[in-house]
Amino acid sequence: MKKLYSNIKLSFLVLVVFGCNYMSAQVDVTNGGPVTTYTTVSDAFNAINVGTHSGMIKITITGNTSEPANPVALVASGVSGANYSSIRLSPSVTATISGAPVSGRSVLEFNGADSVIIDGDILGGSINRNLSIINTNASSVTLTAVIRLIGTSTAPGLGCRDNVIKNCIIKGNVDPTSASPSTSVAGILAGGGTGATITGITTVGNNYDRLLIENNEVKKAYYGIIGR
Repeated sequence: MKKLYSNIKLSFLVLVVFGCNYMSAQVDVTNGGPVTTYTTVSDAFNAINVGTHSGMIKITITGNTSEPANPVALVASGVSGANYSSIRLSPSVTATISGAPVSGRSVLEFNGADSVIIDGDILGGSINRNLSIINTNASSVTLTAVIRLIGTSTAPGLGCRDNVIKNCIIKGNVDPTSASPSTSVAGILAGGGTGATITGITTVGNNYDRLLIENNEVKKAYYGIIGR
């Protein structure tokens, strides 16, 4: 009886460990082969940047993520080890990508990346905004954005081109009740300079050709969408 109890306890422990690991992996990445899971979108971007995934890449958000204060920006194919033809990021469940980036950074960043689709709709039914991307910072943190497209000076990336952001809820960190809200917070920022950090919300970057932004709800941002 004691042995049976020990076996049950061991099985329960294995299930708990497996369940915790499963719950901590909210980002699935595949390019037609086996699925690799990550805890954050930033982790997935890092794997793509070093060439772990290539070709037509699909990123599926399977649960809520908490992005780091200094996120990894997705670079252009051809930079470092990145080698992809397209990337699609979409949820399989209603989910939230959130983060509290330091001043000068954003929740999600794309550094010269081309042919990226962010689609917040769960495919298969009517079109909905099932994905929220939220900057959870206090309103005192300035020079931030929820999504930033960075115009890099590194070939072949340069400006981010042929990208789509649609069907998402995008929430910044501006206090809507403030008499003088921060003017340096954006929902979607195409610009802010060419460096890793935002040098100014209205600072000019490189070209962002053929950028489609469609059916998003943008709130708590001084600039909902701004391109420079």
